[in-house]
Amino acid sequence: MQSLHPSHFDRGHILLQERFQIPEPDEINVETLLPLLGKIGAQLLLKGLENCIFVSPSENAMALTTNASNQKQERHAPKITPEDRHINWNAMKSEDILRRHRIIGPLWSNVPSRCHQDTVRVKWSNGWRLVEPDLLGQLKLKPGQAMLYQDKCLSSVVVGTAEGKLLQAERFVIPGKPELAAKQAALHGGFCDLIKDQGCSEFLGPLN
Repeated sequence: MQSLHPSHFDRGHILLQERFQIPEPDEINVETLLPLLGKIGAQLLLKGLENCIFVSPSENAMALTTNASNQKQERHAPKITPEDRHINWNAMKSEDILRRHRIIGPLWSNVPSRCHQDTVRVKWSNGWRLVEPDLLGQLKLKPGQAMLYQDKCLSSVVVGTAEGKLLQAERFVIPGKPELAAKQAALHGGFCDLIKDQGCSEFLGPLN
């Protein structure tokens, strides 16, 4: 909770604040986090109104504001752009990719295609999950190297990350189509050869 500044946005005195432990930080997303923070914010607002701390900011509130300003150089948060959702497979680790999808996703990549002149932009609308170490045996992929994987139950795209781990996406969107299962989307996009039953088919080139 903070006071209003007479001429600038978000520059008032900090009147009341509370430390909050984020539950399951490796799993939580924006939609889940907002209601939790909203409840805490409402409680702080009610407490502040009941105690009238907004009438005349105390020396303690001014000290909170001063300390916060001194600890870090003030700067505006950058605007989120489409490029922030672009996966850099050569640089990003699996943890970064998974976190970005939870916070600002869905992410996208350029994928080589035989149906188009060069590449097409693929939106990973359904997100990624980390491949279990024993799921694909000893399969190792370079950063951005992708394969279509088909087993008895489902198909997925498996991609190597910067630190040598594997991520898996079961559904995604290609231009001009709705979200499709991985096998359908990959074949419509011309990314790899057909898999009739089970096995793997490598993409024409690395994702970028």
